[in-house]
Amino acid sequence: MTLYNETYRIETARAQWDSYATGCYFVTICTHGKRHYFGEISHDATFSPSLIGTIATDALNSITSHYPETTIHASVVMPNHIHILLSIDRSKHTLAHIIGSFKSAVTRRCNRLSLNFRWQTRFHDHIIRDSGAFIHIQHYILTNPENWANDSLR
Repeated sequence: MTLYNETYRIETARAQWDSYATGCYFVTICTHGKRHYFGEISHDATFSPSLIGTIATDALNSITSHYPETTIHASVVMPNHIHILLSIDRSKHTLAHIIGSFKSAVTRRCNRLSLNFRWQTRFHDHIIRDSGAFIHIQHYILTNPENWANDSLR
């Protein structure tokens, strides 16, 4: 931690050697306090989205229209978090910009509808370095609802 303007702040966990403007990334975005804002998963692994879950899904699906240099390879909206496997090709925008824009879009829409909603600050990311990791993470994302009972973010 470093002291900045008389406040301690946590150093970034981002790789200093990566620009986060080109590459493939696995991103996890959580709700504040891991609250189940997005809906619920039934015993048969079926996700039933809430209105906020539908808003988040719509915003997720529109990322590539706002950022055409971005490809979403896999994604899932869970009750209290979202996983995205995406790649960015020759972008002027960084991963943080794209994810920040997504989070802002969901928050703005919820605020307009007077819905109580908050994100956890920041997000988790993992740089995908090879096809084996890509396949493993893609499978993890696609099977996440059926593994909800054992999910560490539950």
